[in-house]
Amino acid sequence: MKITRIETIPVSLPVGKFLDGQDKVGGSNAPRPYDFPVPSHSTRVFDHSGSIILSNVIVRIHTDEGIIGTGEAACDTTETVEGVKWMIDRYMAPHLIGRDPADWELLIDQVTWDESRGAVRFAVSGIDLALHDLAGKILGIPVYRLIGGKRREKVLASIEVPRNTPEKQAEHSFEYYQQGIRGIKAKIGSSPERDAECIAAIREKLGAGVSIRADANCGYTVKEAITFSRLVESSGAGLEILEQPVAKDDHRGMRMVREATIIPVEADESAYSLGQVLALIESEAVDVVNTKCAKAGGIMGVRRWATVAQA
Repeated sequence: MKITRIETIPVSLPVGKFLDGQDKVGGSNAPRPYDFPVPSHSTRVFDHSGSIILSNVIVRIHTDEGIIGTGEAACDTTETVEGVKWMIDRYMAPHLIGRDPADWELLIDQVTWDESRGAVRFAVSGIDLALHDLAGKILGIPVYRLIGGKRREKVLASIEVPRNTPEKQAEHSFEYYQQGIRGIKAKIGSSPERDAECIAAIREKLGAGVSIRADANCGYTVKEAITFSRLVESSGAGLEILEQPVAKDDHRGMRMVREATIIPVEADESAYSLGQVLALIESEAVDVVNTKCAKAGGIMGVRRWATVAQA
């Protein structure tokens, strides 16, 4: 069997709005206690109805025996739809055409390199997912068997809730709760005091038995992150994880926050390569690493990150 063609299909979908008409991404920041220059331009794209549009690239790997593997490459302002499509069409596809998809791990390696955040991470993930899908179809087994077998029957479904007032974040979280969601990741990172009130309000609204996590997206100073953590601890809200409290390159600051709180500290923006994961672990900066397929370069990348973390 040989790979004959690699198809890239850009797709765009509106993310929708809550029942009160507010966007499900973005959010509303609390006023900052001090002023500093902030770029005024927005990278958001909207459709005719005013809904925010998010775009990805579907990747389809065709073979001479008619079996097709399908994957998806995420996109953002660093790796745009145009950039991801160009990298796959012009660079990666020529390396893969005519090759045997049974050598899928080798093929993934040959379109990958471990940069901290280059223009290839998302494109590689699209190829990786499509090759895993293709290998599973060739062998007639689900992908989970390719990576060691099934360990559980179900996983927690979680979703992000954008920054807002405590009342609104609780209301939006409850809207998801009514849809069956039992994992809430609250976006924070503007005012540690208001953010702590948001976590407490979500817990009060949803009660026990719901996973609540918080993501600051690099929004705090070290002092603000520690303030938020201590306020949440004293509230008894049961926050499971604090994700990326300070700037992505501030490993020392991440460690200071980690040492000041019992809430596990998670890296996201700080971890975009295997080398960065190793550096975070060596500096004892975090308790948890967010291993997204997109930024790790797909399933194989996530497995390698997990091996380093386990070691």
